[in-house]
Parts: sequence; structure tokens; C-alpha cells
Amino acid sequence: MTQSDSQKPTDTRIRVFKPDSDRLVISIPAGGPKTKSLGIMALVWNLFVVGSTVVLLVGSLEMSLLLLAIPFLTLFLAVGWYLAGSWISMRFTRSDVLISRQKLGLKKVLFGFKRMEIAACDPSTEARLVESYSQDDEAVFRVRLNGIDRSLAFGTALSREEKNWLVDEINSFLGMPGGEPIKSNTKGSELTFNSLSPDDLSEESFVYVDEPHPGELVLETPVAPHHPLVVGLVVVLILVGLFWGSLGLWRLWAFAGLVNNIVGWAFVVAAFLPVCGIVVLLSGRTRVTINEREFVTRVGLGPVGYSVRRPSRTAERIRLESTVEDPSNGSIATTVVQVGSSKMLAAWGLVPTCEEVAGLIRHHFDALGIETTEQSVNELETK
Repeated sequence: MTQSDSQKPTDTRIRVFKPDSDRLVISIPAGGPKTKSLGIMALVWNLFVVGSTVVLLVGSLEMSLLLLAIPFLTLFLAVGWYLAGSWISMRFTRSDVLISRQKLGLKKVLFGFKRMEIAACDPSTEARLVESYSQDDEAVFRVRLNGIDRSLAFGTALSREEKNWLVDEINSFLGMPGGEPIKSNTKGSELTFNSLSPDDLSEESFVYVDEPHPGELVLETPVAPHHPLVVGLVVVLILVGLFWGSLGLWRLWAFAGLVNNIVGWAFVVAAFLPVCGIVVLLSGRTRVTINEREFVTRVGLGPVGYSVRRPSRTAERIRLESTVEDPSNGSIATTVVQVGSSKMLAAWGLVPTCEEVAGLIRHHFDALGIETTEQSVNELETK
């Protein structure tokens, strides 16, 4: 087993091995240059928010000011702890990448917990740089391998030189042309989709379809996609809820008096705000109803929700949009319907789910005799 050293940055800790001509193994240790900047940002944010919270809770005598500040403090705490969780993931996650002519493998290890992702590849598979997040209006990239059924991404915490080197190494092994690594377009892209009949919907789909009356179609999708970002957000909301609940119980137990009891119970009630957010994320639904008269979108939970209604005949265009240039099945997308001067959100979630929603709406529009244009956004803007 020999280790590759071509164009290797001198200070890198990454190890690249070629056990044979058909396999490439990359070992990426935990941490990296980008970890420090994210950690500093998370530390500064949390010190400011926690300090402000302590000063407000201990020093403020205005009950109305305390109660008014609780929702805002909940939001800022959630953002700060989400940043801290992202830093922990980048700082302590070790990655191993296996590349062969037929398969791609990515193993991530965080505190002993392992997660394995496998994807099939073909001669068109290549490595490129795609945006992971933005910091100070500057994009931070990661390396992505586009497989046939899914894409694998890694290396956000690495330096730009290490990422460029890995892209060159991988593409050289796969027989792809070299040159400057391709970077994603931060403006995203518009995707194509096909008309889809409800009978052709897969059994594994997250889209629920109902046809209560002839000529009417009802679609339902989860408010939040099944994505690691949503899982991280749920964990953060749980921690924020525990924080407010513990603080409220401590205040009720440690201090006497009417004012302290009111503040303590206010904190206990505030602990249910993140719980409500979790319930909405896990159980909320986006509902689309299409009939001869109306096109209705509704986002809500049970009987509580917000609806927008427009005449069906004024529908002009169905758009499937992603925030990245080359989305994979694990990317986030939206399905938007242009109805007159309104842009109505029909679905938000993973690309396959949004593709199905767009295809079902197109199929039902065709059945109703409603024509929608196929023009792209760029074509419309140039006219």
C-alpha cells in the first residue's frame, strides 16, 4: 500500500492511499482550518446571548420586559446552540472515503458513533466543490462526489488547498479531466420534472394523494423534510426547552414571593415554545387542493394553519427549484406555482418529494385543461 503525495499540501494531515489500481482510500482526521472560524463565531454568539440572558433574568425588575424577551431569547439561544452543534460536528468528526470503479463509500465517526453512506458510480462520476455554508458573505465549500443514486459530501473543515488537492486526486483516479475544480453556483438552479399520475406514485413516497371528488386533487407533504439539518434543529429545540424548564423550576424552588413565582411559571411556559416548534416540524403538513375553481395551499397542524387561495385558471407556471447548482436526492428543493401575480409554495423538502409534487400538479392541470408555460426564468428575464 503506497501513499499518494502528488501536489499534496505540506501541512496536511490527510492520508490518501491506493491499495491497488481499482481503489482509492482517503482518511480525513477530525478538525481542520475552517473549524476555528466557526468555533469563534459560535463562541462569540453564545457568550453574547447567554450574557444578555443572565443580565436580563437577574437584573431586570420589569415583569413585562422579561415576558416580552422570552420568545426572542428562545430564538437566539436556538441559533447559538445550533452553531455550537455544527462546530462540534466539524471539530470531532473523522471521515474515511473509499472510491472504486463501481461504488463510493463514506464513513463518518463522531464520538464512536459511525454512519456509513454508499452510492453507485459510473464513468460520469467526478469530484467537485460545492457550497456548504456562507460566512461573512463568503462561501465555504466542501468536496462532493456525484453518484448515480445519491451524492456523498465531505471536507467542509479543510483548507482550500486541501480541497483542491483532493478534487484533483479523485478526478485523476476516476479518469476525469483536471483543471480548476468546479464550484457550485450559489444562486441555485431550476430543475426539470415530468408529469406524474397519482397511480404511478411510489409506495415509499412522502406525498399523500387523495381525490375526494371527480376533478379535485388533494396533496399533502410533511412541513419539514427528512434531512440531517432538521434532526439537528429538533435536538437544539429540545435543549432550549430543557434550559427554560430547568430555569423555571429552579426559580420556583429557590425563591419565594409572587413576582418570583410568576417569573418561574413564565419560564416553565416558555419551555413549551420549543416543544411546539418540534411538533410543527414533525407533524405539520403542507396541503395543496386543486379543483376547477380554486388552487389552494395550506401550511398547518391539524385545524390550525394558514391558507392562500387563487383561481385555478390563472395558474401560469410550475417551478422546481434547488439552492445548489447540481442537486442530488439528498438536497433541499421547493415546488412553486406561479398563479397570477402570486408565487404559491406547494412543497418544501428533498428533491424527489418536490419532483413528485410538481409532476402531480402538472398532471392534474393537464386533466383540467390548464396550460402552464415551460419557459425558464432566464428566458423570461431576457425578454
